[in-house]
Amino acid sequence: IGMVNRDIIIDEFHTMRSRKAKNQGAPFGSKQTENYSSVTYNNTLTYTPKINKDHRMDVMIGQEDVYRTFRYFSASSSKFPIDNFGIFDMSLGEEPGKPQTNQEEERMLSFFGRINYQYMDRYLFTATMRTDGSSKFGKDNKWGYFPSVSAAWRASEEEFIINLDIFSNLKVRASYGAAGNNNIPRYRSLSLYTSDWVPMNNQAVPVYSGKMANPGLKWETTYTANAGLDISFFNHRLQATLDLYNTRTVDLLLDAQIPYLTGYKSIFKNIGETKNKGIEFSITSYNIQKKDFTWTTSFNIAANKNKVVK
Repeated sequence: IGMVNRDIIIDEFHTMRSRKAKNQGAPFGSKQTENYSSVTYNNTLTYTPKINKDHRMDVMIGQEDVYRTFRYFSASSSKFPIDNFGIFDMSLGEEPGKPQTNQEEERMLSFFGRINYQYMDRYLFTATMRTDGSSKFGKDNKWGYFPSVSAAWRASEEEFIINLDIFSNLKVRASYGAAGNNNIPRYRSLSLYTSDWVPMNNQAVPVYSGKMANPGLKWETTYTANAGLDISFFNHRLQATLDLYNTRTVDLLLDAQIPYLTGYKSIFKNIGETKNKGIEFSITSYNIQKKDFTWTTSFNIAANKNKVVK
């Protein structure tokens, strides 16, 4: 269980006394308080069965619950007859400002699991599954499901590779998986009301609809395929890595503009798709490794192509 609480307090008094045009030379004071709280509760359970020396496996399952709150308070006053008390008695101000308050909450509940399997330290396999539920999305789309799988062949452990007496390490690997993104403001799937006095039906009302609801808002998902090669020579003194990747992101979260005739400026939508593919290569040589002197040389190069599909 983890808990984080952070307060930001901004007190202003003397720093704003020079604003004579606004306060006719009288002191002006304000106080703002922002409070961020986060509570995290997680559990994991790992099981490692005993099979035999050639087979190794472990299974892990877990759960995580994250709850965050944000609170804001602001008060101000002007035309203080004296400045002895600063902002510690705002009732002395002849013109109190309009106080502002706000409170927001969000929650994410996650369940996850992983299986690792190795055979003779040569064949490696990992499978994971993660399920996340976020309060930021519509009631029918709060949950996202993100699986992944990876495999590797440590060829340098094979007898016919060892007999070549060339490689210190030779490993071929591949993976494919999905990851979710919910990095948007809170409550964008709901209709938000704003507190302000506006005319409606020939009278003033204190609230109005400030944001249009999108109950179909859902997770942005990125799918990534990767293939790689790790190789080293001369007792790992010369190492090289090659990676090829292809990434596709769908249901992009975007604050999209909409026609003003709707009465709103924008609405958060799942819109668009991008693709990103490329290649990365790096090589490192450990030229000298002494007690008092080390010389290492590294080189890397990458090429990337990014495309907006829609």
